[in-house]
Amino acid sequence: MKVYEECVPRNNKHIFNNFNSIGDTFSKLEQYDDALDAYEQALLIQKKHHPESYTDIVSSLIDIGHTKYNQMKLDDAVDYYSQAIVLLKEFDSTNHLQIATIFYLIGTTLNEQGSFDRAIEYLEQCLKIREASLSPGESDIMLILSCLSETHQARNQYQIALAYEMKLFLIREKSLPPNHENIAQSFSNIGKCYEHINQFKMALEYYKPALFIYVQHPLSSIEQGTMENNIHRLSTILNNLGIQ
Repeated sequence: MKVYEECVPRNNKHIFNNFNSIGDTFSKLEQYDDALDAYEQALLIQKKHHPESYTDIVSSLIDIGHTKYNQMKLDDAVDYYSQAIVLLKEFDSTNHLQIATIFYLIGTTLNEQGSFDRAIEYLEQCLKIREASLSPGESDIMLILSCLSETHQARNQYQIALAYEMKLFLIREKSLPPNHENIAQSFSNIGKCYEHINQFKMALEYYKPALFIYVQHPLSSIEQGTMENNIHRLSTILNNLGIQ
């Protein structure tokens, strides 16, 4: 690469394309320091010689953000993702899907940091854009709903999490066979939310169909055991309370 740089001007687009390719290779090898060096070189060349190529700059900012995330330098990752958002809003504000993708990256990174309030803010913005742009059954929408539920559960806001889980279940119910493991997962998650808001009878009504599906899937023995324990525990509580 050093010899190549000496022969080809640094303002040649092939230079930063090669740096990006090198960065991608190091990333796949999980050699993140070397990947970061390559991505930063690409970004430097783009900003200096091709500032009009904002799409390439955005891609490099995202690549660096990913690398920082993999290094667990989460503040830095959020910073680079945020720079990408600013650039997109300035030069391509109608590119809603890419903006939504970066909102998702920021939200999940903040979630990893435990900054749940800010994570929810970005994830909700992402969901709003996705719902306006995609059909309800798209996997991206289901993923965001799941992330929002998990984030609210981390804040012990199970009533809000329940609303997201119900929305996710309704989407899955329309697009998946009734004995699909993801349907069982929805039943399980809804039951968990009901249990945490002390609606034990409602929780049982979801744990039982979750178990019914899991027993049909031999590889879901752990989930099956969890549901059996949940059902036994809540049945005991309800019996002690005299609730049938």
